[in-house]
Amino acid sequence: MSGHTLDLLAALEEMVNCATAPAAVMHKAVAAIAKAGGDVSAAKPEAAAYAMGADRRKSSEPAAKPKAPERTVRVRIAVAVDDDGDWQAFGGSGYADHKLSEYVKARVGQQHSMHWVEAELPVPQVRTVRGEVTP
Repeated sequence: MSGHTLDLLAALEEMVNCATAPAAVMHKAVAAIAKAGGDVSAAKPEAAAYAMGADRRKSSEPAAKPKAPERTVRVRIAVAVDDDGDWQAFGGSGYADHKLSEYVKARVGQQHSMHWVEAELPVPQVRTVRGEVTP
């Protein structure tokens, strides 16, 4: 390998140890080494893998645990807005749509528009803790 290749390889190795190195810079460094006749994959396989988009964690870092899926509930809320800008909203489990809309329409002016707000909200998780009772 030429001196330029070794310099590029050293720079590439330094970037591998820095988690913030942009992938485009890494790719250019690998291309420059290859153009100079260097074999990155044989000399520094971890640098080549990093530059080509492989896992960018340092080998000593543990893999991140996948986040448990969050339980959610779909909510539907009736909202009526009158021509004065006054509004009422109502919703809840077990209510039929016509009951929700009747409730909000009765609490705003005669000229109003009816809307539905729908959202997916997280359900609070009950946590279990260990306890010990002593007499």
